[in-house]
Amino acid sequence: MKRILKTVAAGAAVACALCLAGCGGGKTKYTGDYHYDTEYGVYGVKVEVEVMNGIVKDVDIISSHYEEVTDIWEGKENYLQNREAMLESFEGKSVQEILSYTVSTETDGTPAQISAGSLKVVSGATQCSGRLILAVQDALKKV
Repeated sequence: MKRILKTVAAGAAVACALCLAGCGGGKTKYTGDYHYDTEYGVYGVKVEVEVMNGIVKDVDIISSHYEEVTDIWEGKENYLQNREAMLESFEGKSVQEILSYTVSTETDGTPAQISAGSLKVVSGATQCSGRLILAVQDALKKV
């Protein structure tokens, strides 16, 4: 009888673990992007966002054909030096909090103004920071 109970308990534990993994209990990665066309090219960024139980665990920029920054932009180095800190500041925030951030855009899609709570937006890099936020939000809409 004890062996049967142990077998049933083990089976229930496995079933529960599978349910949690399938119901959002495990880590899941989502891809998102934001881009727009200008007379100078296609600007944008593509990201992969890892989420666990409704909380962002990691955000990475992944390869795309979009222009993230141009070589002639005077703020390029500032943005590149501070981009990782901005990506890390998404970590630990809830999906709902990040989806509540607002990025207003020009008619062509260029980010113009950001309202992002406690997120570490890169100073002097509104367009790049806005693209990152919008790409992360695109990924999180799939959660």
